[in-house]
Amino acid sequence: MPASGAAAFRWSTSLVWPGPFRRQGVATLLMDAAEQLARDRGIATLGITAGLFDEYGPAQRLYGRRGYIPDGRGACQGQRPQSKGMRVTIDDDLIMWLSKDLLS
Repeated sequence: MPASGAAAFRWSTSLVWPGPFRRQGVATLLMDAAEQLARDRGIATLGITAGLFDEYGPAQRLYGRRGYIPDGRGACQGQRPQSKGMRVTIDDDLIMWLSKDLLS
């Protein structure tokens, strides 16, 4: 989902920590900083994706706690929404797009 606002930008990364380093607050700190940077640049809405299989459960829960909600496209293969009856491979490319209003 493209960001909108006075200084729209697009940034993409994937960060994964080994098990012993999880639940230490690193993702929360990074997301706090990214959201503040977006606000400082006048961006009103931020988007993020989450994979749909079990390995993404912790990220899905984190994003929900932070106020990110599904954007309504449902399951997507990258940018392409999937339709009823389509066959897909369950892998890292099967995602859900989420967004957060930074002004509320």
